[in-house]
Formats: sequence, structure tokens, C-alpha cells
Amino acid sequence: MTTSSQKPAFIIYAQEQDGTLKRIGATFTHSKGKGFNIVIGKQRYIAFPSTPKATATKEAGA
Repeated sequence: MTTSSQKPAFIIYAQEQDGTLKRIGATFTHSKGKGFNIVIGKQRYIAFPSTPKATATKEAGA
């Protein structure tokens, strides 16, 4: 969870029809790992880097 004392890692903007930018959210580094807490409006999201799927070490029936 983010607190008011944290500094955003990134600011999220939306471009308006007239070309101006409107700030709509921010991202903060996640406390557990290499992810981010993303806040857009009143909605919160969490993003983590994808990890490769584990590959089978033995073939079936071997």
C-alpha cells in the first residue's frame, strides 16, 4: 500500500483532445520485489515482471 510520504516512480498522464496532458495517476515501487503499485483515479493495481514458465525436466514415461 502506498503512503503519502512515498515519492512516485512515474506519473501517469492522459492526453486531452487539445493536446494538453492531464495527470491521472502515479506508480510507486512495490515493497515486495521488482513490481509497481499503480494508482489511477481511485483504482489500485499491482504489476510484476513476467516470469518464464517452468520447463519439464523429465519426459513423460521416462
